[in-house]
Amino acid sequence: MDNMVDQHHLILQLNPTMIKERYRELLQVMLQSNYQMGAAFNVVGKCVALSGYWVSAKLYSGKYLEVDNFVVDEAYHNAGIGKLLSGWMQRETLRLKCEPSYWMLILRTALRSASISGRVFISRATIFLKA
Repeated sequence: MDNMVDQHHLILQLNPTMIKERYRELLQVMLQSNYQMGAAFNVVGKCVALSGYWVSAKLYSGKYLEVDNFVVDEAYHNAGIGKLLSGWMQRETLRLKCEPSYWMLILRTALRSASISGRVFISRATIFLKA
C-alpha cells in the first residue's frame, strides 16, 4: 500500500482536494475489496501514470475489469503514456480471463474544465474493459 500512497501527487491531478491521509484511509478500505493498481514509470523511476482497477463479475456481463482513477501526469500528456497504460490494462483483461466481448465506457461524473492550458480533463470515470 505504501507504493500506492507514494503516488498521491498524481491523484491530486484528478482530485486537488484529496489530502494524503484521506487517500491512505480510502485505499485501506478499497484494498479490502481487491482494489489493484497499474502504473507507468519514466526512465528515472518516477511514476507518470496510474490507474486503479477491480476485477469482478455480473450476471449480465460476466467477468470484467473495472478501471478507476486513470491519470497521466500533466507533464506527460500527449506522449503516448495513456495509450501504453490502457494497452497494458487490455492485456491484463486477457491474462485475468475476462470474458470476450466489447469495451464499455461509462462516465460517472461530467467532464470538468480545467484552467490549466485550457484543456478539458475527465474528473472521474469508470471504464469497463472486457477482453
